[in-house]
Amino acid sequence: MTDILKIPDIITHIKEIINPDPTFILEIVDKTLVIAEEQSQANLKKVTIYGFDENTFAFRLDAKDKSDVRKTIRISEYLNPESKNINRGCDGIIFTCIKDKKGKDKGYAFVCEMKSGVPSKRDYFQQFRNSYVFIKFIAAILDEFNGINFMEHFQIKYILFDKKKGFGKKPTNTKEQIQPNKEFYDGKELCTYKIHYPNEKRSLNIKRLNLTNNCDK
Repeated sequence: MTDILKIPDIITHIKEIINPDPTFILEIVDKTLVIAEEQSQANLKKVTIYGFDENTFAFRLDAKDKSDVRKTIRISEYLNPESKNINRGCDGIIFTCIKDKKGKDKGYAFVCEMKSGVPSKRDYFQQFRNSYVFIKFIAAILDEFNGINFMEHFQIKYILFDKKKGFGKKPTNTKEQIQPNKEFYDGKELCTYKIHYPNEKRSLNIKRLNLTNNCDK
C-alpha cells in the first residue's frame, strides 16, 4: 500500500486515529500554527510557526483538563500515574509535508516543546522521548490496520522553544537557516532545533530549519 500512498494520504490516516476533541487539536490557519501555553504563570505564552503545507495536522500531547487547567491529561489512563517519567508529553506534535529541492514530497513529524525558564535537559528529553513513543504507537496502528510503514515516509524532528530573556541566550536569527544540536542525556541521543525567543512577537518559518542536516544519523 505504501507504494501508491502519498504523504498527504498518510496524514489523513493519522488524523482519523487522533481524538478530534478540540481540547487536543491544534488548528492550522493560513498555513500558520500557534501553540499557546495554557498555564497562566508561563512566561512564554505562545509560539507561532508558519510556512506549512496545506496537508498539515497537529495536536497537543499535554492538553489540560477542562475542569482544572492545572492538571494535564495523561497520555494514557492505562499508565501508572505515579510513574512520572512516562506520563509527560510535549506541547505540540505536527505532521506535515515539505518538498525537497527536487520538488518531491517529504513527510515530517515535528515534536515541539515550550519552556519559559532555563530549559532542563532532564525535563525536555523526557518529554521528547515520551512523544516519540506515542508517535511509534501511531506508526504501529498504521502498520497493523493500514499496511503503512510510517517510519519509511516520515522523519521525526524535535524543536525546543525557550525565552531568551533572563538567562543570557542570544535570540535565534530566524532569517537564517537553523541547525540542529546533537545532545546526550541518560544514555539517549537527540538532535534538537533550539529556538531562543525574546518575546511572542517572533515567529518561525518551518522551512528555516535545516532538515537535510545529518545530525541524527
